[in-house]
Amino acid sequence: MSIEVLRLRSGEDIITDVVGDTDRAGKIEIDSPAVVLPMSRDKSGTVRLGLSPWIPYTEDERITIPSDWIVTRVSPTEDLASSYCQMFGKIITPKRELIM
Repeated sequence: MSIEVLRLRSGEDIITDVVGDTDRAGKIEIDSPAVVLPMSRDKSGTVRLGLSPWIPYTEDERITIPSDWIVTRVSPTEDLASSYCQMFGKIITPKRELIM
């Protein structure tokens, strides 16, 4: 599982599980994509984010998109990745050891 934030040529930011990297046809396979939406600022000035299914009118979880539509790929913050995983029932393994 590789949770990433993709900035698309359309200007959308989506968070998704990248399951198939660029193939010979120049396509990438993603699972359960969600669009990242800035909602409002809290009292400290931090922007609050919302998540919504990227294409809500389908039951397909895996979607193939042309790789040339991706402007950049970055790792999400821990909070954003956690929210995404809660939304789609995915589990993230901790990066550091919790038990010594």
